[in-house]
Amino acid sequence: MAISTSQFIVLIQLVIAHVLADFFLQFEEWVKDKEEKGVRSKYLYLHVLTHFLTTFLLLGELKYWPAVLFLSISHWLIDVCKIKKDKGLNKQLPHTTFPHYSRLKLKYFVLDQFAHLFVIGLIWLYLIQRLGEIPTLWQEVITNPGTLIIIAVYGLGTFPVAIVIDIATREWQMQISTDKLDGNDLANAGIWIGVLERLIIITLVLVEQYESIGFLIAAKSLIRFSESNQKNATVNKKSEYILIGTLLSYGSAILLGVGANTLFKLFVTS
Repeated sequence: MAISTSQFIVLIQLVIAHVLADFFLQFEEWVKDKEEKGVRSKYLYLHVLTHFLTTFLLLGELKYWPAVLFLSISHWLIDVCKIKKDKGLNKQLPHTTFPHYSRLKLKYFVLDQFAHLFVIGLIWLYLIQRLGEIPTLWQEVITNPGTLIIIAVYGLGTFPVAIVIDIATREWQMQISTDKLDGNDLANAGIWIGVLERLIIITLVLVEQYESIGFLIAAKSLIRFSESNQKNATVNKKSEYILIGTLLSYGSAILLGVGANTLFKLFVTS
């Protein structure tokens, strides 16, 4: 499904309108009032009206008003669902841990934004008269070798590689655990740091910006420099373990990126 420049501009206008209205034109007191009063909050409706006007002005076409109205109503429905979830979560806060609360808040935020963007995508396809081509578009996505390579390499670079590294370094993890570390490390921080750094490295390899990987390695080395100078056997063991994990993480990300580029040359650009 070929998309013209003018059609793509409509999508960008819709996304910009969403970002402006949801993040720049929505103020902290609005959010607090919505969480406290729910559907009775005047700011909920003011927020929806802001979305309507921002989207309508950016599209700049009077004929688009029914689609913009539908988009605004759907935005109201999605926000109501999120407000109810947030209110229920706030009631649980005294009886739950803060990390669990934070994870749920993040989960609701991501789902909320995904729902908004999904509707924006549908409205965009409607405006460019391509809504009926969704099955064809989906078929192109799942049969396009380039898309499948990207999905596979980024998917493998997240938790599958994390599990492999965890298994490969299990012996050293057990040695460190017997040394009774002080427990000041953030829960699961290492896993997420590894996932993020692999995604960054894969991206850099895909765009052939290999020099930038050196800056990433240097930055992480500086963070750990102070620990390596401490006269503490436990800290030194931990630093060595982190170094091994880092090398495994970086090495796997580079291999995935190089493998993806090779597959691109064989099946996409050939």
